[in-house]
Amino acid sequence: DQLLDRIRGIIDQVAGAVRWVLVFSLLAGALVLAAGRAASAAHRRPEAARLRPLGARRRQLRVAAACEFALLGLISAGSAVAAAAGAGAWLARSVFHIEHFVPPAWPLVATGLAATAAVILLGVTGTWRVATTPPLRLLRRG
Repeated sequence: DQLLDRIRGIIDQVAGAVRWVLVFSLLAGALVLAAGRAASAAHRRPEAARLRPLGARRRQLRVAAACEFALLGLISAGSAVAAAAGAGAWLARSVFHIEHFVPPAWPLVATGLAATAAVILLGVTGTWRVATTPPLRLLRRG
């Protein structure tokens, strides 16, 4: 009984370490997204400046940006969830010798959806100024 308690304690410590790695990975990803968002604003200005006089509304530009960031978030979250599930399964089978381990689906899906929502939110807020700036001012900035 003491041995099982000790094993559970070790597994809990490993799970806690994995959670912290996940948090730091998400923070690093958010920093990369913020830097990319700043860089992409320079590319979005001429695009918005050309589309606005052609009849594109601010809402259309925001929806297009939201769709773009949603796809980016889904791809990155999907690959992260797949990697986490694969790493968990590998650890369970190779290190802990748990033969019939199945990664928990709901925490992985919830984390992936939350990360996708964060990417959409950060991306749309980063492009908000481009969508609301008058086209002439965008053209002057180059």
